[in-house]
Amino acid sequence: MASVVIRHGSRTPVATTPNCEQANWDSSILLQTLPHADCPHKVVSLDGGPQPPLNFDLAYNKDKVLKGGCPGGQLTILGQEQMVQLGKRLRERYIDQFNLLEPSFQADSI
Repeated sequence: MASVVIRHGSRTPVATTPNCEQANWDSSILLQTLPHADCPHKVVSLDGGPQPPLNFDLAYNKDKVLKGGCPGGQLTILGQEQMVQLGKRLRERYIDQFNLLEPSFQADSI
């Protein structure tokens, strides 16, 4: 058995520092979606209904837009790549090296 806890990759700040000049968080560069990280999905509630409010959205000002157009707390293109690379390393370790999971997804093994 193995447990892995992952927080997230690089993201934009959720808040700005008062009295400090903001960096330029250029959304045309930072918020692209990497083709190999683009996974079509639909988020629903546990009963299959509409997506419930996210704790992040409730706790932070989700409408906060930083200088350059990026929303606060958004996963960046760098963060996407970090997570892809982490996934590759986890696969090497837990599937290829230790054989803890099947190479292809098996729903009944979770």
